[in-house]
Amino acid sequence: MVACHDCDVLTRKLPLVEGEKLVCPRCGGPLGRHRSNTLNRSLALSLSALIMAVPACTMPLMTFKMLGLQSADTLIKNVYYLFERGFWGIAIVVMFCSILAPIAESLLVVFICVQAKASRFGPSLVLALKS
Repeated sequence: MVACHDCDVLTRKLPLVEGEKLVCPRCGGPLGRHRSNTLNRSLALSLSALIMAVPACTMPLMTFKMLGLQSADTLIKNVYYLFERGFWGIAIVVMFCSILAPIAESLLVVFICVQAKASRFGPSLVLALKS
């Protein structure tokens, strides 16, 4: 069952073929559509995220100009500065949320997509899907 976002009517969700859309019988609002090639799309987007993680972490995030001096700081430098100044807790949270978690999530999606494309549904894929 799927609920319409506009009028809240419940409709039975039917299997759709490519090009078909499910519309609400009461108001005509969109309820769903067939998405093709989702595995390849997920793999491409995850690989793109991994590639873009490198410049996101290494390119300047902030640039300060004061009294003729210029300082450009990257995300990794900012985490290092927090560690250096004794803000261990904040540094760990910033490092995890802005560097480690996005990279780990993208790696996990790449692993799941590669395993699914190879039709290998072993214990490692089950463990990855549970995490």
